[in-house]
Amino acid sequence: MFVSSSPQSLPAGSKWLLTVSTALKKCVVEVVIASPYSVTRPWVNFEAGAGWVRDIPVIPVCHSGMTPSKLPVPLSELQAVRSESKEDLEGFVKTLANAIGIDQPKIDFSEFIASTRSHTAQVGYQVPVSIVGSCHLDPRSSSIVFRVTNKGDKAIPPYEMKIFHPKIGSWSIFPSDRRGELLPEQRRDHRCKVIDNGNVVPVLMFAGCFQQSLVEETDAPLDHSGFEMRLVMEDSDKVLFSHRGIALAFVKLIRDAEKTRVLNGTFEDWRQLDSSESEP
Repeated sequence: MFVSSSPQSLPAGSKWLLTVSTALKKCVVEVVIASPYSVTRPWVNFEAGAGWVRDIPVIPVCHSGMTPSKLPVPLSELQAVRSESKEDLEGFVKTLANAIGIDQPKIDFSEFIASTRSHTAQVGYQVPVSIVGSCHLDPRSSSIVFRVTNKGDKAIPPYEMKIFHPKIGSWSIFPSDRRGELLPEQRRDHRCKVIDNGNVVPVLMFAGCFQQSLVEETDAPLDHSGFEMRLVMEDSDKVLFSHRGIALAFVKLIRDAEKTRVLNGTFEDWRQLDSSESEP
């Protein structure tokens, strides 16, 4: 099984486009993991189109609020699967089994469906946004800025930007001087100060929290893969958008800065990040 976002399928240093092209030529069935955000990405349609041309089954699996009726063209022309439907999942497994030439296995989907519904209730839906992170350097004041752009055709409700980990909760350390709805194509900057007037600001307490207290409680370092950058609806726990890659980069930057206190030097090594890049 080839997974285009997996480091096992795409090892470091591999020619990723050639590897993906080879996998698309050899596969006998293609599965598109379709969320409200993923279906807006050009590579999803590119890879699905390759399967369409080869006339192999291309199956969109809808999750996180996406449904077959909401799929955009051309994905809407394919028979999709609802990840919370036992009947759909049974048909999905039957198609996979036929494609690879095995008997259809008997599977109890109840636990999977319950997990999917729980995830959908927690995460809500992925609004179509772009988030770009960059560093602003100054001898007396340095900060990290995340620019959020609404890439959809509907307004995004008022939200807050937070960093989240299941063991330490959410941290609101990305204020913006603007509030309210974010209209289509509108941008909003969220600035996290790390040096202010030459002094390290309290945001670095965040680094100390996940580096010290949890180690003392569990005798094991915190699993950094659990961090997510989230857009959360104001006055609610509903998550509008989440991204792990940017969260991990931010955590590493703050951790290293707290460890070395060489903040500007650390900043200069931090490349610009974009939420359109593949998740780790």
